[in-house]
Amino acid sequence: MTRALGGFVVVAMLLLLCPALAFAADADRTARYVDREQGFSITLPQGWTGIPAKQQGVALLAASPKKRENGMPEVSLTVSISKFDTKADLDAVYNEVAASLPKQVQNFQQVDAGAITVGGEPGKYLIYTCSAAGTAMKGVSVFVVKGNRAASICCITTPEFYDGYESAFEETTGSFKFETQAAPKPGASNYTSPDSGFSITFPDGWTVSEPGVSGILVQAMSSLENAQDKFGESINVVATALSGPQDLDPVAREYVGALPKQLNAQQVGISSLKIGGRDARSIVFLASVGGMKLKDISYITCSGPKAYIITCSSEADKFEKYKPVFEKAIGTVKFAASNAETVATAIDKATGRWHDRRNGFSIVIPEGWTISSECPVGAGLALDGPAAASGKSPAMRFGIFPQWYSVPADLNAFSAMMIANAKKTMPPGEQVETSNLTIDGNPAKSFIFRLSVGSQRAKSLFIFTTKGHLALGAFFFATEDRYAANEETVIAAVKSVKFEPVTEKLPAAYTDKRFGYSITGPADWAQSEDGNKKTFTCPYEDAKDDFQEEVEIMPKRVATAETLDTYVERFRSDPKAPKDRVVLTVDSLKIADRDARRVLCTQVHEGANVKEAMYLVLSGDTLYIITCRAAVDKFEKYQSKFDGMVKSFALTRSQPVSAKGAPK
Repeated sequence: MTRALGGFVVVAMLLLLCPALAFAADADRTARYVDREQGFSITLPQGWTGIPAKQQGVALLAASPKKRENGMPEVSLTVSISKFDTKADLDAVYNEVAASLPKQVQNFQQVDAGAITVGGEPGKYLIYTCSAAGTAMKGVSVFVVKGNRAASICCITTPEFYDGYESAFEETTGSFKFETQAAPKPGASNYTSPDSGFSITFPDGWTVSEPGVSGILVQAMSSLENAQDKFGESINVVATALSGPQDLDPVAREYVGALPKQLNAQQVGISSLKIGGRDARSIVFLASVGGMKLKDISYITCSGPKAYIITCSSEADKFEKYKPVFEKAIGTVKFAASNAETVATAIDKATGRWHDRRNGFSIVIPEGWTISSECPVGAGLALDGPAAASGKSPAMRFGIFPQWYSVPADLNAFSAMMIANAKKTMPPGEQVETSNLTIDGNPAKSFIFRLSVGSQRAKSLFIFTTKGHLALGAFFFATEDRYAANEETVIAAVKSVKFEPVTEKLPAAYTDKRFGYSITGPADWAQSEDGNKKTFTCPYEDAKDDFQEEVEIMPKRVATAETLDTYVERFRSDPKAPKDRVVLTVDSLKIADRDARRVLCTQVHEGANVKEAMYLVLSGDTLYIITCRAAVDKFEKYQSKFDGMVKSFALTRSQPVSAKGAPK
């Protein structure tokens, strides 16, 4: 990827124009901003807010507290740092940027240029006008070098505000100072995405960042060799969501087909290999970017519902030099096990029997059926039929799920409750058959429904059984013709169920190492995992209980500029929210020594009238959402348990992996 210091102008314009990059100023912050990792400091005007940036090469984004009529800041500022393999040359840096800007921004016109002193070091400035998205702009960029580092400070606004901010620009850019860089942290080249469980080790000394743009999950870039070097060799990782597990070759073909349109690229080779234990394809292609001839190699693989594209780029004449470096990095790629892979570890390969050791039962998986990618861990089993896995016929879905009671489970009450709940969510239809059977020596009930799904006819089968405090429910759904062909197979699978001793009891205290938090739930509550979501579920109280109280913990990566209040406002105004949702109160509090919010609301959840307390905790670029949910008439009863869990919530790492500098 091209890394010229001129890229800071584009980022500054985006900050000035794009609401997604705007952020609130904090007038109480100290004005001096220090970034130990990049090795610089700068004094921002009073009331301005600076945040560490994720855009490649840009170390700091800042904006004025005053806003224009459209709500965007009047002024934006960026600080960009580049590192060279040799001593940086001021004239060469300036000349390179001055030559590249007209190609990068619209209607560029130089207004003035000259020499200045910045932080005791000789520097140069460039004043110019340009435009973006139909908006006229005026800015000043200052350049300074020290050792093998070069910095650019860009202040940009619209022409009517420029004169009023000119003295502030001079004071701010003049306050810039190179500082001693902090020593790289051990493992700084090791990257792990908690969201996807993807990890890779980049070459030592390369700059690693999470741009948050163009779908790039993470990228690493080498130092520039000298001021004339226009291209930093790079490794970019893009993670793209798929509609479900897919074959690799169609994904690779789609990528290859898009290359000529997106990059004016020409494919020169393709081969097969393994990456992180998964099948992959490597595609070598030639491209031309900004007049430079590049040679890239993209590695494509699929893990669960995501496709990963790892692109290694270099100038064409340097490709062979960097190829071993690229291959070494690719060899370090690892993927966390998906839900389906985790669930599959409980299959006895000799018998085909799947064991749920948390809940105490097992079942023989029908031949040709596969564990669904949507199957949670610890909450039963969901299977896709053979046709669903190939995608050539309408889907078939079969599953079995456990439910626990505080008292011995009652088959009739459990069946009646589950059928009543199913009717609330099923397509239109009618019950056509009910029968009794026996499962592992225990009585069971089955119910068959004929349904209308659009223009198609379908059937659903439900089978329920109980033993002690455990109740099991099985379901099977398919179009009518496929139901008839597979009914006996499914019923035989359900009849293979055996109740077994619980041999895997999870501790009440749970720690998520990926997202860096811990929480403790009641000892008798069930636990399950679905992707990044952790759920603690209360057992049913008695045969009349029709809702299981629960606590969900869902960590989410958010933009650096995200605040608790902006998330609360988004929750309030969400157009996709249930129409019956009523926000009762919003309170501020402290959780894990962090500022937090509690949003109390009522709504319908899975057919039940519930009351929810949603707690929001923001740490770095991770938002932790703790949702405590109970039936409306039982919320007060469970309040103490909810409060205890929230109080037990703790952050197990002080900084998120992607955190950089901070205002001092």
